[in-house]
Amino acid sequence: MRCIVNRLKLLEVLRLLDYIVPSKTPKPILQCVKITACVDGVKIEGTNLETQGETLISAVVDKQGACVIHLRETIGVLANSDTEVIVIENSKIIDEDCVFELDYFDPKHFPTFTDDDIPVGLVVDLELFRASLVKVLPAVAKDESQYAINSVYLEVQGKDLFLVGTDGRRLSLVKIKPKESPKSDLKALIPHNVARLITKTKTKNSVVTLGMTKASTEINVNGISFTIAVVADSWKFPNFRDIMQKDTQSVSLPTKKVSKILKKLVFSNDDNGIKLTLSSGKLGGNIVLSTRKSHATIPVEYKGASITIGINPYFFADALKVIKADSFKFEFTNSKKPMVVSDDANYECVVMPVNL
Repeated sequence: MRCIVNRLKLLEVLRLLDYIVPSKTPKPILQCVKITACVDGVKIEGTNLETQGETLISAVVDKQGACVIHLRETIGVLANSDTEVIVIENSKIIDEDCVFELDYFDPKHFPTFTDDDIPVGLVVDLELFRASLVKVLPAVAKDESQYAINSVYLEVQGKDLFLVGTDGRRLSLVKIKPKESPKSDLKALIPHNVARLITKTKTKNSVVTLGMTKASTEINVNGISFTIAVVADSWKFPNFRDIMQKDTQSVSLPTKKVSKILKKLVFSNDDNGIKLTLSSGKLGGNIVLSTRKSHATIPVEYKGASITIGINPYFFADALKVIKADSFKFEFTNSKKPMVVSDDANYECVVMPVNL
């Protein structure tokens, strides 16, 4: 195979696929991408056996065929080249000055998913979807052995789309309105690496489409198609509706001030949590955030009974980072039940209390 492609466009696609192609694996071929020169251009594929990414870019094809070359080695070559276009000839990359011979495998051994068409069931504005993922990703579990909570959970009910992330100690939820909803309720899991990849896309005025079959989920973002070989029904994701708190009390707090105080108190805290004490008096209410060595007081409008709760400052800080409003709502029931941090838009974060 031999083709001529734009270097920066190819580099952009490969850097996105770098989010799903494993860096360490007992199967070296999975560290590679498959590049296929065809009539329509150049098709590029990468996979980790759970998710496959695929896209087509324009190119001048001199000879059709396919090659499988090492992804990160290819990224290094393209990033250090300064030419506008490069030539890919089998396992070689050729620019104006150099010829690079890359590690390669037989294309027929490269794993691929089914090519069956998956009907589109959901269409969402890309900027809205990207912003929603940014809000829920901090709560997604880092433990890759727990696939369900190592992913962002999507659920469509009626005309509402819920995006949920949890690690078992906190849960973030965003509710948005899609451009087009499926005819029936839909549930899907987006692996965390695909979700993070979507947050890195820079295109504006575009959409995300999602379709499902019994065997897989397909997401199309800005011309890159991701086929995920696991559906939500195969995994037990926590019922987020059971976790959401009811019959709570609430106070409004200044977002920037609380964030600044938490950042300062963390440096003087040797314990696992920070004590939050809410009280009321004749002159109004106060929230006191304190550690063994320091404290800060914030006046609030509150007339209820005094309460002390242990909070994880890092979880609270993550929640406040994604809230753009000047104030946020802090909801609570008692010192043993979860608390809720939310904005006036579409975001809620449920946080479990800690023992002090």
